[in-house]
Amino acid sequence: MSKGSIKEIVDKLDEAAEEDEVTVGKIIQQFGNRTYGPLLFVIGLVSLSPLGSIPGASIFFASLTILLMAQYLFRSGPPWIPGWIERASVDSERFSNGLDKVKPALGKVRNLVRERITQLSQPPWSYGLAIIAILLALIMYPLALIPWGVAPPSLALCMIELGIVTRDGVLLIIGWLGAIAAMAAAVWLLI
Repeated sequence: MSKGSIKEIVDKLDEAAEEDEVTVGKIIQQFGNRTYGPLLFVIGLVSLSPLGSIPGASIFFASLTILLMAQYLFRSGPPWIPGWIERASVDSERFSNGLDKVKPALGKVRNLVRERITQLSQPPWSYGLAIIAILLALIMYPLALIPWGVAPPSLALCMIELGIVTRDGVLLIIGWLGAIAAMAAAVWLLI
């Protein structure tokens, strides 16, 4: 994958928003067999966007992250999603507005990423990344009680998944450091 992957993800999300509502199932359908990386990147983006401030949204996204990463670790093929999660939806206008807010930042990020230290985005390293993603999702539960408390783990998750999608090992290292910082901040805030 290359930095063009970011544009591909945004294009697929725009396609998903063409109907009245955007469902998790529709997003999964857009990405097909390449679902894990792009979907988790989208979860991180949505958690960082104004949609992430909807009450209960961060808990939902954390649960979805744990479900996806556990499957990545223990099963092959595209992920299985329970029907009720697959049907979870948001109005396409609200989804598009949230996506429009992150597009400028994605355009800037796109110019910074490139394939480097690619082995960090492949097994066995990718299994470690899945465990880190699960840990980030777990700390999102208590941080959901703090306004924008899920932003640090969401940002770290976003960076890790973007590193996987674009095969940018430097971004993965930054994401790992961000994950450590987010976990330390969570411990500090919650104690």
